[in-house]
Amino acid sequence: MQRSGSRGHVTVMTGASSGIGQATAEAFARSGAKLVLAARGRDALEKVAEGCRKFGMEVVAVPTDVNDPAAVAALRDPDAVMDFRVVWPARCPSQFRRSRGS
Repeated sequence: MQRSGSRGHVTVMTGASSGIGQATAEAFARSGAKLVLAARGRDALEKVAEGCRKFGMEVVAVPTDVNDPAAVAALRDPDAVMDFRVVWPARCPSQFRRSRGS
């Protein structure tokens, strides 16, 4: 069975401004995922987003503090971050599951 990768999927990623989060964002961009990148540091986050866009993917950088429930809730609203549908994974943090589908 051949893996289809992330082409056409939207990945919401927190902690994307450096380290493992940055490397993961770049890997998802290379595999064809559209990205919503979230982290506290706006400048570093935008640099990562620019790097991911070089792979030809749609990328939105959303400065977010995951300790703020309202900020996290905003990430689950695709209309607030970009004009394409976010596909939520079956296993995701509880703050996403609580209000999913509302």
